[in-house]
Amino acid sequence: MIGRPFDGANKYKEQLEAQGFQNVQQVVFKWPQNTWPRDKKHKELGAWNLENISSGLEGLSSAVYTRVLGWTKEELDVLLAKVRREMKDRTIHSYWPIYVVYGQKPEK
Repeated sequence: MIGRPFDGANKYKEQLEAQGFQNVQQVVFKWPQNTWPRDKKHKELGAWNLENISSGLEGLSSAVYTRVLGWTKEELDVLLAKVRREMKDRTIHSYWPIYVVYGQKPEK
């Protein structure tokens, strides 16, 4: 849409390897979207994740929707209200994949 990838995290491992990093490891965590999990730890993680994404949603969306797609601020506000409502819906059991990638710096 704007010439920039939004889903680059799944490529971090291969990018580090291509730059010569050694012993590159990748761990993918599943963070719940909201407080739907029964497990206490995952429920709390979901609460924090929901707060983080909800509070940053406008910042993540504004440039794409207003500058690239030509939406008005009011149109975006309506959409984001719907998105926030669905994000809080505990009947939707969704996760965010969180990529942690690390390796050893290449020797010179």
